[in-house]
Amino acid sequence: MKVRNTRIAQKLREIETPVVLSIDRFHEYAFLLLTLMVITVGAALTFQAPVNAALATRIGDPVWAAAASFEVGFVLLSGIALFRGAAPSLAQFQNVRWRVLTGAH
Repeated sequence: MKVRNTRIAQKLREIETPVVLSIDRFHEYAFLLLTLMVITVGAALTFQAPVNAALATRIGDPVWAAAASFEVGFVLLSGIALFRGAAPSLAQFQNVRWRVLTGAH
């Protein structure tokens, strides 16, 4: 849209510029935050094997150590699922083959 009146054009530029800059700033911060999250999760994954090994050593059985690790993950994911609110109904699970529920196709 071409505006001939310079005062109106100037006012439009003053109104539009902060909005564009704030959106660009938001994208920069979002990109930075997501990048830091990826780096943090990647670094945390490198600690998983030694922590599992130490747990297996202290418990004395690697299978029970794996069970404890899965339990912690289950509790955390259950908390996230409850926080999100919407849960699938039992009827939705009835249409799923048992092999799919076990992780196999």
